Amino acid sequence: MPEIEIKYQKNKTIIHNLEDVARSLSRHPQILIVYWSQSLGCGKVTDGLFGYHPLGKLQSTLHRFIKIYVLCDKCSNPETMIYAYRKTLEKQCSACGHVTYLDGSCHKLVRVFSKYV
Repeated sequence: MPEIEIKYQKNKTIIHNLEDVARSLSRHPQILIVYWSQSLGCGKVTDGLFGYHPLGKLQSTLHRFIKIYVLCDKCSNPETMIYAYRKTLEKQCSACGHVTYLDGSCHKLVRVFSKYV
């Protein structure tokens, strides 16, 4: 996975390689933006976030996203697919076949995954 490259413009943190990072995780870039904005409590723009956010904070939040929404809970393989069903998300591993159900009430990404999955 490529390291996040950021640039600060006025009151925005722009993520230059957002497409590359999202592609390496097999997720849509807007899912990452929404996760960051909800986790950090800030507004979002198409290619970044409002406010000043240090690289370390973005990296640690991205690692949390990977642990919850990308890695398989059983074999820790990143080859997973996300399926959205009403108020729940289903994470299915392509390697071992393990299925994990993610409750939609714990995070508000269900609508975003439904739109981009």
